Amino acid sequence: MKQVAITTIMIFIILGCQTTPKTDISLQMNDTLYEPLHHQMFQQECDSLYKKAFTIMTDYMMSGRKDSLKLLEAETWLDSINIEDCPKIRGKVRNAKITIYTLLYRYEEAIQYVHQIPKSSFIRPYTKEMYINAMLAYNYKLTGDTRWSSYYKKAISPMILDLLKSPTDTQALIDLYYLKAIFKGRKSILKELDEKIVTDSLNRDTYEAMRETFNTIRYQLIYP
Repeated sequence: MKQVAITTIMIFIILGCQTTPKTDISLQMNDTLYEPLHHQMFQQECDSLYKKAFTIMTDYMMSGRKDSLKLLEAETWLDSINIEDCPKIRGKVRNAKITIYTLLYRYEEAIQYVHQIPKSSFIRPYTKEMYINAMLAYNYKLTGDTRWSSYYKKAISPMILDLLKSPTDTQALIDLYYLKAIFKGRKSILKELDEKIVTDSLNRDTYEAMRETFNTIRYQLIYP
């Protein structure tokens, strides 16, 4: 089955820890040649710290135990990563932090954090605004404010427009159904995915992979 990742929820790829190649000690005397080795050492440390956070978050999502201390522990590991020294996992660290803010209902922090990230750093042009509008919708819905609906529509509209232009846009489908799952609930979205698996042959592999992921996650996505 085609492997699919769902943005901001359990969507992290563990980077294998790189091994430092054998290097002649004389290279360290040359600043130009030393620089790549220096960065590689930083990258190894970043990979190790990220893997620790990823492991904790995966256990949290799969177990269904709402242990906020686990998420705080994962956040501590992520905060110890200097992403400027480790550009290869910069996006993964940011997504993981946004996920933690969401699961801990710290929406204002999430919005502030996303605002600080350049739009060009996201996987899609719409991703930054999608995050912000989704966070506002989450917050309003949890507090009973009817404005959540307008922000939810703003959050999903870019993916809908992309899919009208390109019906097989996998990333747009993933983003759309992740948000739908949060606001409609897991049972509702699993039923919709079952219908899509039958009726949309072009995206069947993507729908099947998403269904398997949502069915596997034991932690309820905010709403039942």
